[in-house]
Amino acid sequence: MSNVIPFPYDPGHYSIGTARRGAMIDDYKLYVRNETESASTIRIRYHYIDRLTADLDVTTATEAQLETWLRSHGWAPTSINCALASIRHFYRWAERYGHIPNNPTKWLRRVRVPRKMGRIASDETILHGAMKAPLPTRIMIMLGAECGLRRAEIAKVHRDDIDDEWLYVIGKGGHQRAVHLSPELRELIAVHLRTVGSSGWLFPNRTGDHHITGDCVYQRIHRALGINPHALRHRAGTVVYERTGNNIRLAQEMLGHATPEMTSRYVHVTRSDLVRASEAARLATSRLAA
Repeated sequence: MSNVIPFPYDPGHYSIGTARRGAMIDDYKLYVRNETESASTIRIRYHYIDRLTADLDVTTATEAQLETWLRSHGWAPTSINCALASIRHFYRWAERYGHIPNNPTKWLRRVRVPRKMGRIASDETILHGAMKAPLPTRIMIMLGAECGLRRAEIAKVHRDDIDDEWLYVIGKGGHQRAVHLSPELRELIAVHLRTVGSSGWLFPNRTGDHHITGDCVYQRIHRALGINPHALRHRAGTVVYERTGNNIRLAQEMLGHATPEMTSRYVHVTRSDLVRASEAARLATSRLAA
């Protein structure tokens, strides 16, 4: 049987059987698992490819069909964009390894996401919950609120990553950054490390031979504070920006962002900022008063 794809391309000619499609999806999932360290990213990739294969023949789906599919579930704009990123990742892989002749997601565009006020954890919420939390959870909270770590970064902290008052973090894309540990946080970590065993993981799993997952970090912080743990990272970015003379570059380095534009999403305009803006715009006269 010839492997040459006819031209012009006939989707029906290239369609493969159910068994072969299943094998192709299995190969893709293995690729994702080997390529990606983040458990949450793996789960998202799996979720959307499973949804897609349940609804469409992925080997013959057209751009128009995929566009309709993305918009047919009533998903929020952020979810549509997340789904698009996942299926685009799949089709790039499928085209690269010869499973399909071309990528039907090439010209699909992300949808506009309405701007919303970001969530930021208040110091009152953090302190109230942290004081009641077990020591490991308290450290997780402080790593998010003071150091701006992502939940996956918190989960992977190891004894060897700590050098006196510095913590070396491997973030997205394998980029390393150094964050400073406050004296209070260093003391808590020192106490906790005496109890974690020989593996060196600050937050070991149940068997003690590996670290916990980012999802586990999410659950523990959410249980203690009642908020999305990412709000701690927003808090860190905002206070660093405010208390360092609006130094966006410093906030970017601390949070491990590739661009200042991304960091700007984490630097919140607070009520006190708005009051100062109001004072700056105020007409210096009392003659307009009622």
